[in-house]
Amino acid sequence: MLRAWRHRAKCKAERPEAWLRSIARREALRVLSTAEPPTPHAPAEPDHAETTDARIDVARALKRLSARERDVVVRHYWHDMSCEEIASELACPLGTIKVRLHRARHKLAEALSR
Repeated sequence: MLRAWRHRAKCKAERPEAWLRSIARREALRVLSTAEPPTPHAPAEPDHAETTDARIDVARALKRLSARERDVVVRHYWHDMSCEEIASELACPLGTIKVRLHRARHKLAEALSR
């Protein structure tokens, strides 16, 4: 949001919320592409160790996806968007979004089964 605020004068869109979403999406992709898997600051309790390991595994598996696949996965699972909503927001055919999501799921399953 800070980046959007700094560049608010450049917004010429009729719908500023779409402009803000596109900035947020690009920033999220930038952070995801450069972020290292989270490391716990304090030793995890035995009950939480498995959950922490699983989160690290998922973060690593997500980094293996292409930016487009990761974007669709993040929108679908983290932002709880339907394929139709994602297609509309990205101005892509619905079939393209479904294929990207299918391929991403397959790649994630493969990476997590190792």
